[in-house]
Amino acid sequence: MLTLTETDEPYHFPKSFKAGKFFEGHFGVDRRVTRVEEVRVLVTADAANYLRTLPIHESQQEMECHTDYSIFVFRVAPTYDFIQELRKHGSNLEVLAPASLRDAFQKDVQEQMKRYKFTGKERDVESGYDFYGAENHRDRTNDTLGK
Repeated sequence: MLTLTETDEPYHFPKSFKAGKFFEGHFGVDRRVTRVEEVRVLVTADAANYLRTLPIHESQQEMECHTDYSIFVFRVAPTYDFIQELRKHGSNLEVLAPASLRDAFQKDVQEQMKRYKFTGKERDVESGYDFYGAENHRDRTNDTLGK
């Protein structure tokens, strides 16, 4: 939105508009992703306790409960906000389905691994180059020879 003009004229929603239906299956207000899908995740026992206490979405269902993990299912459009909500669980959560979302998470992890790889070198953030710790030293040969 670039400009906004306030008026005294009230806005009337169309009688056929149902906000609940419009946002059904969505997380947040992002409507760019409209297709509702079944999202299946495996979470550690600790993360499962967290999700039981603070569900991510109204469609959340715990399908399996084991000693060290649980599987949850959501009927939701995988919007940016929803994906960020899943990501906050880090390594305590694994996306099982849909395959496209699992692939996106896997690609993201691979990109992060590149950023955190240990090379034994110092990484220059601006250039992205690795330095071996070499320093520039003044050549003292000329000082010794009196030049």
